[in-house]
Amino acid sequence: MIRVLAAIAAGVLQVLAFPPVGWWWTAPLGVALLIVAIRDQGGGRAALLGLVCGWAFFLPLLHWLNVLGPDAWLALALVIAGWYAAMGWGFSVVLQTRWWVLAVPVVWVLQEWLRSRFPWGGLGWGRLAFGQPESPLTGWVTIGGATLLSFVIALTGCLLVAMMSRGRVALLAAVTVVAIAGVGITVYPRPSASETPTSSQLAVIQGNVPQPGIDFLGRPMQVLGNHVRTTDELASAVATGEEPQPDALIWPENSSDIDPVVSGPAGAAVSSAARSIGVPILVGTVQEVPGRPDQVANVGLAWDPVTGPGQAYVKQHPVPFGEFLPLRPLLSRVITRFDRVPRDFIAGDTPGVVQLGPARIADVICFEVSNDEIVREGVREGGRALVVQTNNATYATTAQPEQQYDISRLRARETGRTVLVAATTGVTAVITPDGASRTLPQLQSGWINTEVFLKDSWTPAVRFGGPVDAVLSAAGLMAVLLGLWARRRVTDPR
Repeated sequence: MIRVLAAIAAGVLQVLAFPPVGWWWTAPLGVALLIVAIRDQGGGRAALLGLVCGWAFFLPLLHWLNVLGPDAWLALALVIAGWYAAMGWGFSVVLQTRWWVLAVPVVWVLQEWLRSRFPWGGLGWGRLAFGQPESPLTGWVTIGGATLLSFVIALTGCLLVAMMSRGRVALLAAVTVVAIAGVGITVYPRPSASETPTSSQLAVIQGNVPQPGIDFLGRPMQVLGNHVRTTDELASAVATGEEPQPDALIWPENSSDIDPVVSGPAGAAVSSAARSIGVPILVGTVQEVPGRPDQVANVGLAWDPVTGPGQAYVKQHPVPFGEFLPLRPLLSRVITRFDRVPRDFIAGDTPGVVQLGPARIADVICFEVSNDEIVREGVREGGRALVVQTNNATYATTAQPEQQYDISRLRARETGRTVLVAATTGVTAVITPDGASRTLPQLQSGWINTEVFLKDSWTPAVRFGGPVDAVLSAAGLMAVLLGLWARRRVTDPR
């Protein structure tokens, strides 16, 4: 029973690192306590303890899904905790080895790698790294990305356990923890010596919605009207000299609730706003897919004040059960609420690099900010600033917007790019690579109009993040296989 309570406490400590609490230091403590709970346990009991820890973590972390219904929240949290059960079993194997201090972190990374991809594209929400936007360990994300940062956090937890030993082992573990923190504190993205600094004046718009929750849209074109009105207010402030003239505007995901390319009134409204401010607007909308009446696309669309619609980015990672329904024939008969997802969103297949006035930006939409490869790919393909178009209106009164904001903060440190978050209801923000940020209050309309420095150089995380992911994840699998081999040699010396 004590071990079960320890596993529960380990999950609670991990979730305390995330909003609404945000105590970064509880994450390595949670890792350490889970190791203590699982150590010396067989595979079955270790898997059960991992599952209990996963439930204690994911149930409060994803409580914002309760807006959609308790069944959605409970089902996702309980199922995804299965990855923690698999990790617990892996821990039971590698904790018996002499090199467990290094093996446990790579097994943790392997769990996160698998969970972020399977099933149906996975869910990376709640990775250890995403609770560390500002901590003594954060600098590691600049070196090797979110995966390396998760490894370092798990390693720190292992070293805390090792510090409970006596003599040289405890001393070495303590010195290593200090060294890890020293690197994390001192490393920030730095411009290349050969890079010529350039900047652009960019504005992000938060138009707000009629009401938060599932039915946030209100009347047709009401959300669009809010963003047009807020843009017109910014244009008036520019005309009176209260605000500098922006070079481009960024609207949120779903800021045009009707496709402005197809709808004449919606297109006229967007064109009116673009002409009012006199610069291109990145509009978030949903578009029909030609020849596929049962599918739509989540799109970031550049809209010129003279020529109208132009370059578009199609969201590459639609959210299962929110934007497409796996096992539709079966589930739609069992859960009638899935009628709210009558059509599936397609997955785009090209990076979100969009030329928006003088700025070449890398666009990601909503939950894509948690996808390492989509973010890195946008930067590698030429994005000089990172844009996150998001619609958090459904979850506006929950911890979800703050959790997503923390991931965006981490991406600024990782990529060395300024991150501009445009949200219908918040958190709308502009975040610089040094960690500084400006935000708007949630559930209000407004804008942030600021000079953004555009970068061409790559951080080590952008350049090597993919190989780091692969090496650490493969090391996790290899650690388990070697642990099984070592166990077999002990039990069968022949």
